[in-house]
Amino acid sequence: MVAATGLLEAKSIVSAGTALLTQEDLVDRIRLYNPSATAQFLARFDRCELEMYLQHLIATSVPRGRGARWERPNETPAITFRIADDDA
Repeated sequence: MVAATGLLEAKSIVSAGTALLTQEDLVDRIRLYNPSATAQFLARFDRCELEMYLQHLIATSVPRGRGARWERPNETPAITFRIADDDA
């Protein structure tokens, strides 16, 4: 079901922006596409990072083909890493 509506949702989020979504809404929507991402883990990221991740998840949920594309934002490096907190 997610893949079937992914392209339409991706277009609506990209065109309308995610400014209307609260950070909690972003986390909830991300968890629809990636249930293994916990709310506690996602709380480590700022709103901009969550918006980019949600747009990426939506774009990658579309079956491969002409309509399936995602462009990496210029401010995002191609390879990233995050050092885990010792207490996490």
